[in-house]
Amino acid sequence: MLGCNKFDGQLMLQGNNIKFLGIGTTKVACNNPLQNSLLVILEKAVKYQIKPGSLLIQTDKGESAEFAFQGND
Repeated sequence: MLGCNKFDGQLMLQGNNIKFLGIGTTKVACNNPLQNSLLVILEKAVKYQIKPGSLLIQTDKGESAEFAFQGND
């Protein structure tokens, strides 16, 4: 789930390189600027890094999105 929309697509990994292909989203009307920014980053993603407790995705221009892991401790 991304904001009020769902998204899907394919993921390619090679070393620390990442590429999202064919990203599709539902088109539920909601005003969520974060959702739009995140989609832009995913479409331009080139690198990823797994950090303690999070996943960092970066573009070649230095834009990034970081996702925190949530466990069932």
